[in-house]
Amino acid sequence: MRIKALKMLAALVSVCLSLMCMQHAQAQTWSQMDTPTTEKLNCIWGSSGSDVFAAGAFGVIIHYNGLAWSPMASGATNQLWGIWGSSGSDVFAVGENGAILHYNGLFWTPMASGTSNHLYGVWGTSGTNVFAVGRIGTLLHYDGKGWSPVSTGETIGFTGIWGSSPTDIFIVRDDSLIQYYNGTAWPAIASGADPSSSFGSIWGSSGSDVFAVGSAGTIVHYNGTAWSGMVSGATSDLSGIWGSSGSDIFAVGNGGVVLHYDGASWKPAGIVFLGPVPNAVWGSSSTNVFLAGTGGSIYHGTSGGGICSFSMAADAGQLIGLHDLRDAKLGTVLGAWIASAYYQNMAEISAIISGSDDLRGRFSSIIRSTMPAVRALVQDGRAEIPADSLLEAHAFLSDLQAHAGMRLRLDVGFILQGIESGWLLQLMGVTVK
Repeated sequence: MRIKALKMLAALVSVCLSLMCMQHAQAQTWSQMDTPTTEKLNCIWGSSGSDVFAAGAFGVIIHYNGLAWSPMASGATNQLWGIWGSSGSDVFAVGENGAILHYNGLFWTPMASGTSNHLYGVWGTSGTNVFAVGRIGTLLHYDGKGWSPVSTGETIGFTGIWGSSPTDIFIVRDDSLIQYYNGTAWPAIASGADPSSSFGSIWGSSGSDVFAVGSAGTIVHYNGTAWSGMVSGATSDLSGIWGSSGSDIFAVGNGGVVLHYDGASWKPAGIVFLGPVPNAVWGSSSTNVFLAGTGGSIYHGTSGGGICSFSMAADAGQLIGLHDLRDAKLGTVLGAWIASAYYQNMAEISAIISGSDDLRGRFSSIIRSTMPAVRALVQDGRAEIPADSLLEAHAFLSDLQAHAGMRLRLDVGFILQGIESGWLLQLMGVTVK
């Protein structure tokens, strides 16, 4: 191979990696489920893994019985933004223009809310102690007989609600503060987030372990004493959060972002969306997780999946950079081809790299050495790449190809031919220092 071709390898490797990662990094298998709708789904909740409800645009509500999703007659045409129940036969959905629907196990019926303000979230401790929140500081309470307003003295929009008991309730807002109910009053408290941020969703494992997510990748945590900011590694707005415990939490948001928290740090969960984007997340356990989003899409996460080779080799910040570059290149013919090629060879590539500590270590080294070029490509659309790690990159690709089956060997060969001819790097906007 010519020296010029070798000088192009490292940049190509980074770009290819950025277009590829498709699998979950937390020993999870993700699969898209068939659903009876193409409408946007905004919220999801279930009483168990075989009794799940998702709701969204134009009053659509669908139900999962453990085998398949089916449509439900809601009787509504409003946008629905929040759903919660005390059981599978006592479910509340809230939404546009003060809409509240109730499901009794047989059918959905509208409820009188007493407001025309949009409602974005609903939560309760029982079927006779339910709260709904929405625009202009709207807070409603249901006592089993009817809905009535609760005054907090606020006019800011409320976007989500969660609590651990009737006297320990948190409301997130359209700003960086959090409304808290201590049994007697609803004071607004500091969250530790940037003052310019706002929140979209909240969840906790207990009253002393609460997480809220929001704009520009904002995530904050409450430890029972005070709120503080967390490093998410994301820059997209986050709209949903749910966990099975304080050390197994998922957050989702714009751009197809899916993050996972393992009790120590937030990292990309590994599933990447080329089309539908998740808006909400809920699960019955750490091995039974549902993501609901645009186009009526629902993804189901179960245990036992392979680990994405790129997630194993890169840290959270690097994966975010790679994913950003992937998104920037997917609109090109080349980007779409590389993503498609990896998707078809995903299991084999992951198996090869996960089975070799040597390959995984070398892979990580290549990612680190080329990350400055990745960032430049994301920001400017062009980048220069040094030649320091080129021989290492060439040896890695050669070894990967040597371990590959026929299809993967041909795909890697096509990339190598493109490098030698020089046209791949020209299309990507990469030059060699």
